[in-house]
Amino acid sequence: MSDIEENKNHENEDTTELNPPVDDAPSVILEYFEDEIQSSKPKVTEKLMTFYRLSKIDQELFEIEEEKGDLPDVIEKMREKVTEMEKDISEKQKLVIDLNSEKDKLTASNKKTEERVTKFEEQKYSAKNNKEYDDIMKTIDAGLQEMEGFEKRVKDLTNEIKAAIDSNTELTAKLEEMKNDLKEKEGTLSELDENYKSEEDEMKGNYDTLLKKLDTEDKNLYLRLKKMFKGEVTAIVRKGNCTGCYNSIPPQKVIEINAAEKVFTCESCGRILISEDVIKNNIES
Repeated sequence: MSDIEENKNHENEDTTELNPPVDDAPSVILEYFEDEIQSSKPKVTEKLMTFYRLSKIDQELFEIEEEKGDLPDVIEKMREKVTEMEKDISEKQKLVIDLNSEKDKLTASNKKTEERVTKFEEQKYSAKNNKEYDDIMKTIDAGLQEMEGFEKRVKDLTNEIKAAIDSNTELTAKLEEMKNDLKEKEGTLSELDENYKSEEDEMKGNYDTLLKKLDTEDKNLYLRLKKMFKGEVTAIVRKGNCTGCYNSIPPQKVIEINAAEKVFTCESCGRILISEDVIKNNIES
């Protein structure tokens, strides 16, 4: 063998020692850790997605309520007003009856007094002496004063009765107008309720099912935030910001939120924070 060939063989042996053959088989240790990562799911992912789905349903229900506007409140107030007006009309009707009853009694008393005065008017001509005449005249005067009082009170009662009747007539007209308006609004609300009924029933059914998945502490947290944010309980963490209040979130906390191992709320607005990736990876399920 020549010196050149021998040198080449030595070079090949050196290269082989420096660059051992590459093993294409994956590392057992690497496979173990990869499997461990893939098999371990975030502990609160399902809880976060429950919060998210509940929030979406609440927002949709709120939009339906917005579509209905303030009709339910207006209708409720109108119903209360109708009840109040009906009560006023009933009370005025009773007042008219009582005033008429008093008027009838006064009229009857006035008639009796008038008859008594007429009787004494006839007797004064047959008085036997001045004292008897004076007594008869005093009785007549007292009767006339009494009649004058009766007539004044009857006149006042007549005016009160007329005022009560006129007021009741006006109030009754307003009541009928309000009842017609109320009926129209109730019809509109009924139509809206009918349009959304099946949709609302389905959403409320899903809502109840989701709510049962939460324990008492998480349920109380959700319901408390629901009152504060009208259903917008959850906020997505996107590009390091809370989509609820648009304030930035510290990078370390973003990492922890992405890990979905704990429920976090926004330090600024208080909404439950959910990573955008968590939603994308679990929305189909």
